[in-house]
Amino acid sequence: MINGHGKVQGHLIGGCLETLNNLRGTNLFPDINKFDDAILFIENSGSLGNLHIIEQNIRTLGYIDVLKRVNGIIIGTPPNLENIKLIKSIWEDTIKEWDIAETPIVFNASFGHNEPKCVIPYGVMAEIDTVNKEFNIISNTISE
Repeated sequence: MINGHGKVQGHLIGGCLETLNNLRGTNLFPDINKFDDAILFIENSGSLGNLHIIEQNIRTLGYIDVLKRVNGIIIGTPPNLENIKLIKSIWEDTIKEWDIAETPIVFNASFGHNEPKCVIPYGVMAEIDTVNKEFNIISNTISE
């Protein structure tokens, strides 16, 4: 956990930081209202060796109003744990910059471009519980 209090729920939306940044301004980027009351899951691919670019991509999520709309954020473990302390520090600075200190934010989750990983199902309901330090998918992800 980086910060936040309590328990929040929301539909899952997000993906790879670089991909979302590349889709910004196109019809493929999710409508900004899709981030309302969601849980954002985000990770970086490791293809950006320059931490300033990662920082700019994260900051852009604030500029385009994503960070203030979501109920919580799940941040993936950087590939090979590369620059993990610096990336966590960038997120901590961004949290202060966008005044989202009450938003539950989990750092170092195992999904995306790292190993071992789990799959995050897009659009289903999930929950972040800061008291028990848990992230749970609460929707049925398999249909009959």
